[in-house]
Amino acid sequence: MGCLEEFEERLTLIKLQSTDDLLLIGDLIDHGPDSAGVEKKCAQLPQICSGTFILGNHKEKLLRYMHPVRNKLWVPLKGLAVKTGGGFLHPK
Repeated sequence: MGCLEEFEERLTLIKLQSTDDLLLIGDLIDHGPDSAGVEKKCAQLPQICSGTFILGNHKEKLLRYMHPVRNKLWVPLKGLAVKTGGGFLHPK
C-alpha cells in the first residue's frame, strides 16, 4: 500500500512477460511513502503485459474525496476508463 520500492521488487520477482495477464487486487495506495509512485508504475504496466486492476477501498475513498457526490457510487468512477480485452483500469 503505497510502497513503490517493495512493489517494484515483487514485479521483478515474478518476471512479467508480454504474454502474462497481471491481476492487482486493490489497496495499492495509502499508508506507504510513495502512493503516487505506485500509481505511476501501474500506469506503465500496459507496456509490459496485460492486466486488470480491482479497486480497493483506499482508492475508492480517494476517488470519493476527489469527486464528492451524495449517495452515487458510480460518479467517483466517472473519471476512469477500463480498457476492454483484459486491459488496465486507468485515468483518462
